[in-house]
Amino acid sequence: MQSILAVPYADTGADQLSLSFDEPLLPALSSVYCAFERVGVTLRLLGASHQVSVVNADTEIVETLACLPGRSPALPPSIDTGSISFRSRIERHDAASLTTLTAQVSSRAAGPDSLIGHYPGHPNAFTAIIATDLGHRARWDTWHAYPQTGDVVITSSVFEAA
Repeated sequence: MQSILAVPYADTGADQLSLSFDEPLLPALSSVYCAFERVGVTLRLLGASHQVSVVNADTEIVETLACLPGRSPALPPSIDTGSISFRSRIERHDAASLTTLTAQVSSRAAGPDSLIGHYPGHPNAFTAIIATDLGHRARWDTWHAYPQTGDVVITSSVFEAA
């Protein structure tokens, strides 16, 4: 699902993001529910950030990648908790390659089990989440684009259902 977000673009950056697995659900600008084989996955856009809530019979996990008040910015390259694996990287793009990436991710996010938010007046500023049902696992990939620096934070998470 594609959304034009009803908030102005905030001039934040990749170096201001924090990752949390214990943040409560925050108010979402847009969300999509995905009914997968073994889990329910809710994709949530929070302005320049995201939350993904994963629920099955035994567990609820909320992944939050955002500028979180009271938390020091920290984006680890990887975390494995047993039930979730998280990977992240930051790519640097020039204007042309960022425009190409924006078009590619926008096209992929037009399908089911996906959500992308574009900011008014900033065509290459976006946050996207694309989820995939892998049977006993759920996967989601995210992109957070910061056109003022050319940085794109790309994450991939896999939840292992019990």
